[in-house]
Amino acid sequence: MNWGHKIAILYSGFAAFIIGMVVICVRQTDIHLVSPEYYKEEIAYQTQIDRLNNAQQMKQPLQLTYQAQSGLIQLQFPVTAPDLSGTIIFFRPSDAHQDVKITIHTDAAGLQAIPVNQLRKGLWKVKINWKQGGKDYLQEQILVI
Repeated sequence: MNWGHKIAILYSGFAAFIIGMVVICVRQTDIHLVSPEYYKEEIAYQTQIDRLNNAQQMKQPLQLTYQAQSGLIQLQFPVTAPDLSGTIIFFRPSDAHQDVKITIHTDAAGLQAIPVNQLRKGLWKVKINWKQGGKDYLQEQILVI
């Protein structure tokens, strides 16, 4: 086999590889952004920055603790107020179908316990978005279960 044949085989192999990659990309049906409303959230990103700054400026920050042996996540909100409301989102970066959204319901001491038995093991990003005393807050934390 001479060098001309080797170049032709190499070029044909490269072309077959490129065609195969195009076919795989066209057949892919599970294409999703980080959030279904990605563009809407991106436009309102300054609001998110303000919420993060509000949470960082608190005298007593929100405390999230994960107790592996009991399988609970405990959230201790800084100050209890009757108008405390918001959501907790367990965001799974590897699969958007596993995301979980929970409404905040604290006890009299500002504590909320969340069982993690429905969450798969691995990396989660916990996004706590709450409103208290007329101010909006946001805290994000990485959690490995």
